[in-house]
Parts: sequence; structure tokens; C-alpha cells
Amino acid sequence: MDNSLTSGSSSSTTNKLDRVLGDGPMCHFSQGTKLTKSWTDANPGRRFFRCEAHGFISWADREEASGWQKVSLIEARDQIRRCNGEISRLKATITELNWGLFVAGDVSHTTSAVSQEGIDKEQEFNRLREESLKSTEREKMYRQFLVLSWGGFFIVTAIIITAMKH
Repeated sequence: MDNSLTSGSSSSTTNKLDRVLGDGPMCHFSQGTKLTKSWTDANPGRRFFRCEAHGFISWADREEASGWQKVSLIEARDQIRRCNGEISRLKATITELNWGLFVAGDVSHTTSAVSQEGIDKEQEFNRLREESLKSTEREKMYRQFLVLSWGGFFIVTAIIITAMKH
């Protein structure tokens, strides 16, 4: 195993795009690998092939991140981690506050906020559904117009050709 991957904090991510593109070389035990992105301090943002069972196989990116790019990637990674931590704490606080309101018997605040959000989403859904239906009707109308236009064109062309032959 390559030591440069394990130095610093050990983390990596595999997103949908990487999974689709990531059919890499076989591992040493003939198992498939996935393209994964390293988020260690030593190799931030560097892609590598990883076996689910055996870990690191080989680097997909030939060059290491260096200089200001490496520093920027590490800072961005750390900022994302801080933001994700803050989001998790805020979600936990919201859950605790809603639970406190529920236990205290003041479910009106909790349910009104949830029901208002549900009403807003339902209204948005209905608006989008209506827009989709209108778009479908417009498309049908345009298709009919196109078919009739071509039909008329062929009829007029046939009449002109027939008239010219006589």
C-alpha cells in the first residue's frame, strides 16, 4: 500500500460520476476497482483506483497536487467539513426544539411549520403539473400543425405539377 495516501487525515470520496467512469484496473486479487478521490493532507483531490475489499490499488492522476492548489484544496475540504458539522448541529438543535414543543403540548408551532411547508410543496407540485400539461397540449398542437402544413405542401405541389403537365 502506498504510504502517501495514508498520511494526514484518512478520507476519500466516490461520487456518481466517478463510479460511472471508474472501472479501473483489477486489484492484486482480481477484483474490480472504482475511481475514488483522496482527501488526505498529502494528496487532496487526487484520484486513485480503490478495491472495495483491499483498498488502494494505483493512482489515476499522474501528478500530485502541489503549491497553492494543494493548500486551496485542503482549505476547501476543511471548510466543507466545518459546514457539514454545523449543519448537523443545527439539524439536531431543530429536532430537539421541535421535540421540546411537542412534549410541552405546543404542537401548533411544529405542525403549522410542517403543514405550511407541505402546502407550499403541494402548490409548487400542482403548478409544475399544470405547466407540464399545458406544455404537452402545446406540443400536440404544434405537431398537428406541422403534419397539416406538410400535407398541404404536398397537395399544393401535386396540383402544380399536375397543372404543368396539362
